[in-house]
Amino acid sequence: MHFEVEPIEQEQMEPLAHSEDIKPPVISLEDLELMCDGEPVLEELLGTMLKSCIAYTITVANWKRKYIETRGEITDEFEQLDGVRRSIHDNTIADINIFSRNLAKFQKDNSWMSTAGMDGKNRAAYTRFAVSLSLSRI
Repeated sequence: MHFEVEPIEQEQMEPLAHSEDIKPPVISLEDLELMCDGEPVLEELLGTMLKSCIAYTITVANWKRKYIETRGEITDEFEQLDGVRRSIHDNTIADINIFSRNLAKFQKDNSWMSTAGMDGKNRAAYTRFAVSLSLSRI
């Protein structure tokens, strides 16, 4: 199974390229795909989650680029972009949680959620997962 999603351009991710926080995802996309194989509901939810992760990663890169450009000065444009980033982050967290709950319903291993620290409260853990999963596709 291979998901058709917007390609991520290397230069789009330049602001994230040297971040020490970005490590390989706790579970690979290939392993997630294997868990879904043959279950159309899981495949669809994985695709939705991946699209959300990619959209969030691109937004974070744009946010960081703007932060660098303004040297940390909070402008109206930056605040607007931050609001978009926050909203997309909320959606990404919801999509990750929905996918995980459905894995459990299909009696598939979703222990990677707790391994990654994604407990519904640790927003930074969801950020690390979304960004690392997205960047693993480049």
